[in-house]
Amino acid sequence: MAEPELLLAKATHKIAAQDMPGLEQTLQEWQDAAGLDDDSLRQINWVQHPLYTILKEAVKQDSPDAVGLLMTKFTDVQKLVASLSIQHDAPNTLSLIVARGFDVEEEITDQIPSLLAEATKSPRAFLWLLEHGADPMKKARRGKTVLDIVAQSASPEMVQQVLDYGGRPNECYALHAACRWRTSKRLEVIKMLVNEYGANNVNVLEFEHDPVNFELCRNSPLGTPLHYAARFGPADAVRLLLAKGADKNVLDSVGKTAMAWADRGYIRPRAENIALLRES
Repeated sequence: MAEPELLLAKATHKIAAQDMPGLEQTLQEWQDAAGLDDDSLRQINWVQHPLYTILKEAVKQDSPDAVGLLMTKFTDVQKLVASLSIQHDAPNTLSLIVARGFDVEEEITDQIPSLLAEATKSPRAFLWLLEHGADPMKKARRGKTVLDIVAQSASPEMVQQVLDYGGRPNECYALHAACRWRTSKRLEVIKMLVNEYGANNVNVLEFEHDPVNFELCRNSPLGTPLHYAARFGPADAVRLLLAKGADKNVLDSVGKTAMAWADRGYIRPRAENIALLRES
């Protein structure tokens, strides 16, 4: 009888070859060699589970047949498989677990509203979720929607997908989120939100319409998009917001103007942004 370690390596090759009968036979040979039946395996936590690396490989290969077979060896593993399917950009595996009843709208943490918000580095899984009804406006307990999170860190292409699938920038703080970062891609997102999708909450403080989270975060402090752009963003972002009616005299949650934010800067005062604010 082959050593269990060799059989696990063989199982990995069967997954890569999409050989499901071979995988099933190899897993049974491994169980016989290891002295573990299905009931014994299901009692093992996934962290210590001897088949975890094989399950992970099946998700990585986006092989739903292999994933489905391996899931029978675990207990309560759907959430883990969902997370792995996002990590490895595996839409076919997502389809499998959704068909088995997994709720893609389940909150991940108090700051991550759903699986869609976790998928910003996984373009195929991200689009699959949108195409199958994931809510782009799902809100976490700490106030951020999927659109907010995507606007802050995802590619412009993903931001556009969220907007095209029902994202509503004036019902969240996506513009604020995009203005927090000094990159050319964030500038592209800011322009998209304002020029193409009508974001006009330029004089609203972040969480202003969410009293619970405003009070939790007010000492951060919280500002308007102009406050964030003045401190973090490129001059073109400040220029665009001013052109769209941003008021430089609006005070943040601790009583500071956008000029004060520009003077503070990120590493040093933002001279170009200070000049723009003075001229406006």
